[in-house]
Order: sequence, then structure tokens, then C-alpha cells
Amino acid sequence: MRKVLILLGLFTLSLAIYYSLQDIRIPVFLMTEEPNVIVKGNNGQVLIIELDFEHDGLVEFIASPNSRNTLFLLDADLIERADHLVELLTTYQRATGLLGETLETVEEDIAVYENAFDNKPLWFMLKGYMYEDTLKRTLFEQQINMIAPSLVVRNNVLPKKLEKGTILSLPVYKETNVDFTQFSDWVAKQHFLSIEESLFGYSLKTKRYP
Repeated sequence: MRKVLILLGLFTLSLAIYYSLQDIRIPVFLMTEEPNVIVKGNNGQVLIIELDFEHDGLVEFIASPNSRNTLFLLDADLIERADHLVELLTTYQRATGLLGETLETVEEDIAVYENAFDNKPLWFMLKGYMYEDTLKRTLFEQQINMIAPSLVVRNNVLPKKLEKGTILSLPVYKETNVDFTQFSDWVAKQHFLSIEESLFGYSLKTKRYP
């Protein structure tokens, strides 16, 4: 009888672990049921950093607790020339994705990201945020989720209030002016969630994140 109870307990535990893993896998690939761009969350607010260029203060921000729930989207050229940023994001276990430019380069950009982070990107955002249908289908077939901001920070003008579900993006390009000290202090006063937690109400931990 004791052996039966032990076997039954092990079976129940295995079953629970299996369905727990199933619950994690489903939303990782199926954030949307068709090729759609996510532009708003359901809970709290989400912070995205568009990384195309390294500005003063970026390294310190990544290493600070203020960036813990931030989604960093990296341009493929930056990935190739800034190994230290890839290492830093990996070391601090920050969520990352791919910042793309055109349909013509998307396959190559995905390969660059995969080579650096050992997995395909879970998230993709297009510079300019205007997705063509062909690009949407391509990314959907690659099981990569598309995202666009509902609000963009420009010229260090930070919003005084954020609506529920806001996806806020900070573009970090060569031509942009970014004061990371001011920005980090502001982020510390907000309550940003991971994109998964905003969409589904819980945070995912998968091997896709560094």
C-alpha cells in the first residue's frame, strides 16, 4: 500500500510539472492567434528601450535595479559591435528582443540575435513601428511576437501619468538626446511590469531570456 501511495504521489507530481510547463510554453509562442502587433498591455505599464546606439549612462542603467522589468530591443548592428552590452544584459538577466529595420534584412538580423543570445528573439519591434503585412506573416511564422509602443519618450520629456496598459518606449539612437540619470530616477518612481505580466497577469521565466 505504501509503495502504491508513493507511486501515486510521484505520478501526481509529474503530472503537475508537465501541465505547469505546458502553461509556460503556450504563451511564449502564441501571444497572438494571428499576425498582429501588440500595442497595449492589460495590467500596469511596460517599459521598452530601443537600443540602436550606446549613450553615456546606458551601462549604469542596465546594471541598476531600475531596469529589472525593462525589455531591451537591440539593433543587429549594435549587437555585432557591442559584445559588452550583450554580456551585460545576459549577466543581469534583462529581457531582450530584436529591433529591426526592413523586411529585406529581418532574416539576417534574427540570425545575428540568435548567434549572440543562443535563441531566436521572443520579441521584435520595427523602427518606425509601421509593419507591412508581409513582415507580419514572416515574423509570425518564425514564432516571434511583434510589438509597438503606445507612447514614446522624446527629448527627455517624461510623462507625468501613465494609463493602464501603456507600452512606453525610449528610443536610444545616435541622434537622440537621452539623459539616463534623469530617466533612471524617474523609472524608480514608476511601477513597470514585464510585458508578459502586463499581458497575462504573471511573469514568464523561459530559456529564451538571457
